[in-house]
Amino acid sequence: MSFTKKQRADRYIEKTMCLIFQTGYPIKTGEMIKF
Repeated sequence: MSFTKKQRADRYIEKTMCLIFQTGYPIKTGEMIKF
C-alpha cells in the first residue's frame, strides 16, 4: 500500500512540476515537493 502511495506522490510531484514549468509559476515549489 505504501509503495502505491509513494508512486502517486511521485506522479503528483511530476504533474505539479510540469504545471509550474508550463505556467511559469514559482509558487512555493519547496512546499509542494516536501509534502
